[in-house]
Amino acid sequence: MPDAGCLSGHLSAVLRAKGAVVTGFESSPAMLDLARQAPLAELHRILRPGGRLLLSVNHPCILESSDPHADYFSVTQYSEEYTFGVRSAVLTYRHRPLHAMSDAFTQAGFRISVISEPPFSRDTPRELLPPGIGDHTAFICFIFVVLEGL
Repeated sequence: MPDAGCLSGHLSAVLRAKGAVVTGFESSPAMLDLARQAPLAELHRILRPGGRLLLSVNHPCILESSDPHADYFSVTQYSEEYTFGVRSAVLTYRHRPLHAMSDAFTQAGFRISVISEPPFSRDTPRELLPPGIGDHTAFICFIFVVLEGL
């Protein structure tokens, strides 16, 4: 199973230890814009027959939560500043409505087998959760997608 994610991340290390192919597409501007077909087509090409591609992408509702005047149906780029300890960083995202993502996946030759908005683990320390979450067991942040090669 390819992991087109953070090459130094924990998940990538676990996947490599289990024999997964881990690729470094994340830093490429084309991978950040899933509406472009080339990276998805390449992932489809290298996927073994019957293989699966697991993706974690920003939930499309996040754009409107950070900008209530945003157009959900636009394909756009936006940035937000975060503070991590004493360091600040500006993170840039590319918003795509759900139909744009699913169209890109199917046009690249994949079949969508799962779209999930999972809850966080019950063991998650409260200080790692968004402020004001109260008794909720989930929050909209990511969508996890399982794609199968055809």
